[in-house]
Amino acid sequence: MDQKELNYYFANFWHSTTDHYIYSGMTIIDKIQPDDEVIDVGCGRNQFKKHINKLTGIDPARDEADIKCTIEDFNPKLKFDVALCLGSINF
Repeated sequence: MDQKELNYYFANFWHSTTDHYIYSGMTIIDKIQPDDEVIDVGCGRNQFKKHINKLTGIDPARDEADIKCTIEDFNPKLKFDVALCLGSINF
């Protein structure tokens, strides 16, 4: 599957289900310190943005991302303390 097809699928059809899991989704917010620099790889709708102070969300398909790109194309200017990769690392 090429990147264009993946972007189309994730932008138009896929919906996160992380809120259904005990150790994932919004419960992760409690584990992050206020000064932690956080990257959310494959952030989708960037749902953690309003809950985590220093979060950078990247996603190749969703306009809600802070940076719209693939992980291969991402060139960070910061070092991160926490990386969230909820359901995206396999892609």
